[in-house]
Order: sequence, then C-alpha cells, then structure tokens
Amino acid sequence: MFPTDIEFTTLYVIYFIGFVFTIYLILKSRRTNKIRLVLITASSLALNASLFYNPENFKYGGSLVILFYSVIIFLLTITAVTVNQLYPHIKRSNKHHRTDE
Repeated sequence: MFPTDIEFTTLYVIYFIGFVFTIYLILKSRRTNKIRLVLITASSLALNASLFYNPENFKYGGSLVILFYSVIIFLLTITAVTVNQLYPHIKRSNKHHRTDE
C-alpha cells in the first residue's frame, strides 16, 4: 500500500531523481566508490522499505510520521552521497598540504 497524496507523490519524485543521480554516480565512478554508493543506496532503500511495508504505520494519522521519516532518510542519504563524493578530494588535498616535520 503506497499513499498517493500530493506530499507522497512529491517525495516519490524527489527519491526517483536522487536515485537516478546516484545510479549515474555509480556508473561513472571507480570500484571503491561504487561499493560505497551501492551500500548507501541499499541501506536507504531498506530503511524506506521497512517504513512503507507495514500498513499499520499509516493508520491514525501515522502517514505524516512516515513522510517525516522518509524525508529524514532522504536527507541522510544525500549527505552520505555528498560526503562520499567529497572524501577523495579531501584526502587528496590533505596529501598536498602535509609537511614533513
């Protein structure tokens, strides 16, 4: 059972765009980065599936809570993907700025 309210439809569109972008990053990145991106995507999908799987979560106004948790999971996913993309640049930058003491 998937809710089809406008709020959830907006959430589905945002997730679709985010996952298309993540799949694009997976396809164009190197092996170690691919593994991390796949793990981030899989954990995000698993967390959302656990929220949407139980129909009891949507009773008695619980759909707003599900919407809130889904947005939090999305923001954490975007943060993890961003940190994952910035990590090699930060690591490379630190190598250049180190001085031998």
